[in-house]
Amino acid sequence: MPNIEQNIIKKIKILFVYVNPLRIPYLDLGIASLSAYLKPQGYQTKLIDFTFNSNINNAINELKKYNPEIVCFSSRTGEFNDVVKIAKIFKKNHQALYLCGGIHPTISPEEAITQECFDGICVGEGELALLDLVNKLENKESYHNTKGFWFRYNDKIIKNPLNQLICDLDELPTIDYDLFDIDKYLKIRCGQLDYVSARGCPFLCAYCVNHQLIKINKGLGTYSRRKSAGKIISEVKKIIKKYPQVKTLKIADEHFILDKERLKKLAVDYKENGLPFECDVRADFCNEETMRLLKEMGCNKLNIAIESGDEELRNKFLNKRISNKQIIEAFKFAKKYKIHTMSFNIVGLPLETEEQIYKTINLNKLVEPDSIQASIFTPFKGTELYNFCKQNDLLLSNEIKNSYYEGEYLKNPYISNKKLNKIYKRFSYYCYKDRSKSKAYVLLLRDFMIPYYLKYRNYIPKIIIKGVYFIFLHFKFVSK
Repeated sequence: MPNIEQNIIKKIKILFVYVNPLRIPYLDLGIASLSAYLKPQGYQTKLIDFTFNSNINNAINELKKYNPEIVCFSSRTGEFNDVVKIAKIFKKNHQALYLCGGIHPTISPEEAITQECFDGICVGEGELALLDLVNKLENKESYHNTKGFWFRYNDKIIKNPLNQLICDLDELPTIDYDLFDIDKYLKIRCGQLDYVSARGCPFLCAYCVNHQLIKINKGLGTYSRRKSAGKIISEVKKIIKKYPQVKTLKIADEHFILDKERLKKLAVDYKENGLPFECDVRADFCNEETMRLLKEMGCNKLNIAIESGDEELRNKFLNKRISNKQIIEAFKFAKKYKIHTMSFNIVGLPLETEEQIYKTINLNKLVEPDSIQASIFTPFKGTELYNFCKQNDLLLSNEIKNSYYEGEYLKNPYISNKKLNKIYKRFSYYCYKDRSKSKAYVLLLRDFMIPYYLKYRNYIPKIIIKGVYFIFLHFKFVSK
């Protein structure tokens, strides 16, 4: 990435928009990375963040006051309708170049580009593409041949090829946390900050779009990449110095424990220079040595995927290739080293039976996670399971909700959606009722309240959301 003098401010201004329809206070790390990539080149960036202020009139006033030449949205599949709604309103109120990137335009570009509120969409990684486009606008050059973008132009769709992947993540600047109101995020999440140590999952789970992303990026460089141990230590030290109010990190990628050599290098310096953290892990990589290293580094929580308690369903249908024995051992080692655990579970898989759902409940009972997350299976386009559902006429709807906790998507001859939702709302309760009645009832209340949160989330006081985080992080009968 070329450097320029920091005092050279260029004319083009870029506005990022984080619609975040669920209002759950997690940062959009992709937007933060794009901003960090543009700023050293002299470009001004700003964010309109709907997480804490969903008033559209306030947002329009911010838009007009900033007066950007480019307005950038990012969207996951479940968010796309909400993103389009905001983009339409913005475009009526301010003339600019409107772009949309993220996972949904990458997986479903033909659908995304049909929205007239977007002049272009970004397909694939955005740093190189967006900087190239912005430079062309700054220099008053034609931008319609910019790699990584599709454009609407004179009633035609211009489809440019993708950019090469950024293979050395150490070359990227630390993401732009200052783009967000970090104090608000940290206060409501009790001091926890999001961080990413890698890009590109190397696994091919059938319910995930990852195999499609690998296919799209074939020939463009190494898809699965990791920051070096030295880069991670350097970035975490910067975070500690700049944001002393940060207490813990949430490492939001699939790689953290996959590279044993990197983990060993991290373990040497991280404890003295890092922060307590939680991370997502695969059970088949959770051996005792890994758990010991994580404990030494200050890991305070592991999120371990069970998905299904039926081993055959998990491996042959979901393509997880993880045994029950490996899952049991992962939780056992975590318990030995006193690391808090959370299990990930999916309910309502295609052709799943009630008996198979109870196998998932029973496996949770056996491994005794400290907390549980259960989601309803969502048939995302671009996944192998979406194709399976479509081929076997199992789809009830193609419209994806913006939450993993709601939605009736499938026709299942073995269990009705009414029965499925009944079990789903009681999933956590069933897992805990024999171990801790108090915790089981708290989780039962949580799961019954989720639909109300999703319906009334724009009106819930932030102090209540902060209180919920505090309870689940600090109250022993809930967090342990």
